[in-house]
This record gives sequence, structure tokens and C-alpha cells, in this order.
Amino acid sequence: MIILEKIYKNKTKDAFWEIIQTYKQTWFCVVNYLYFANLISNGIIGWKKINKAFLQALEIGHFLLPDGIALQLYYKKYFWIPLQNLNGTDFAEYVLKNLKPEEYNLILYGAKKEVVEKAVQNIEQKYGIKVAYFQDGYSEFDFEKLESMLWDFSQLEWYSDNFSFSESRWRLSESQFEHQIGWVSEFAEENKKNGSKKINIFMIWLWTPRQEIWIKNNLENIKKYHLLAFSQGWTFDFWAGNEKRAPQIFITWKLEWFWRFITNPKKNFKKVWYSLYLFYYLSMKKK
Repeated sequence: MIILEKIYKNKTKDAFWEIIQTYKQTWFCVVNYLYFANLISNGIIGWKKINKAFLQALEIGHFLLPDGIALQLYYKKYFWIPLQNLNGTDFAEYVLKNLKPEEYNLILYGAKKEVVEKAVQNIEQKYGIKVAYFQDGYSEFDFEKLESMLWDFSQLEWYSDNFSFSESRWRLSESQFEHQIGWVSEFAEENKKNGSKKINIFMIWLWTPRQEIWIKNNLENIKKYHLLAFSQGWTFDFWAGNEKRAPQIFITWKLEWFWRFITNPKKNFKKVWYSLYLFYYLSMKKK
């Protein structure tokens, strides 16, 4: 399967810099994660009918990051290549820690309203940033509102940097802002023409395969609004505090998946069930 050869094979630091460079060259980028259970449940390997939309979504992405010990073990047997576990929770944290707050806008889309709101609150406290825009996953994403918010956000930040404007600036509309500070229209038009030089990090959680397919179906908007899109998944739950990382001993012994299952079996049953097929593939002789 060609898509398996696309899986990223280098380390976290390399992935981070390659993703940022790709974004700066093209002004958009799509990053997906691949978990072993999703290979089985979507028919990429195994007996199930292939989910062609999901497969196409993985193919159009720039990066396919390996997520989880099961995929590492499978890949090592069938491709003889050791993979680093670039799971979404750890990699997202690496990205936000290694970019300066002034270098990016963070946009979140997905989960329930109360979950994404709590995630935003905790992210802002932890990383010392303002989330530029967020929306729950139970409504169609509003790209026009995103454009307006990014525009207002970038110009208000510019004014704050230059004139120490200290009010709750990102809540103002463009018209309110222009009326209040009376800025020069030539500057506004030039900035609007050139656009923000910040990285627009767009993290989405609509569950797999829906989130990957959503990115594929909205690729033109991803390009138009210069988004670095991550099909992020459960990271929102960790940011909101609804999920806890496993104790270190489980992480050390690569049993974090087991910890998640015993602490929330209903939520994780299907994922673990499909992952158990790993033992079948590990027991097979490689042809």
C-alpha cells in the first residue's frame, strides 16, 4: 500500500521544521496523523472495504505522522524501519512550545462547545497567547468569520505594539476599530493586500475519518486562508482537562493505550479492538 510508504520517518524536531518550511513555501500545509486502528477500521489493511475518501484525504496531505506504538511495531516488521511516535497530543505541544506567541495565530475547530471553550482557556493560560478564533464541531465552520477575526486580530495587535492600546482589542469589529483609532486607510489597504505573515495554525477535531475528509473537502479554503491544518483529534480533550495522560510507568512501558482503555472503556473500546489485530499481523510471516 503506497500510503504506508508516505508515513513520516524522521524525528520530532525534523518534522516540526519541515512542516514550518513547507508552510512558508506554499502558504498552506496539511498534516494528518495515522493510528494503527484507523488502518484496520478504514480498510487500508485487513478485510474491510477501503474507505476511499479517507485514503484520498491522506494522499493529499503534505505530512502523515505516525501515531502510537502499534503502528511502530507493524511498520518495523513489514518495512524494517523504526518510526518515532509522533502522536497528536505530544506533537501539538511541541509545535506550540517551539514557536513564539507572536509567530502564529491559533485556530481551533471541533468538539462540544464547552470542551473547546475550556481548551481555549487552558491553552491561553499555559502558553501565554490569545486564541485567534475557535468554533465547536457541531456547526459548519464559518470561514468568512475566521477571515474577519484574523483581520481584526492582526490589526489590533499591530496597534497595540505601536501605541500601547490596552483594551479588550480582539472583540472589536473592523469598523469599530477604524472608528476608534482613525488609522490611515493606506496602511490598512497595504496590510490587507499583503496579509499577515503569521502562521495560521488550524487544529481540527471531528473524529477520524471525518476530520481528514473534511480537510480534503475544504482544501481550497485551507489554501485561500493560508492555514496550517492539523487533523488533531483527541488533543482537545486533553487541553480541556477531560482526559488525563497516563502515569509515567504506563508511558515508559508503552501501555498508554491500555491506561486509556481501563479508565474509559466505552470511549476507547473500538480503538483498542481494532488495535488488537496487530497481534495477528505480528504473528504472520512476512511474504
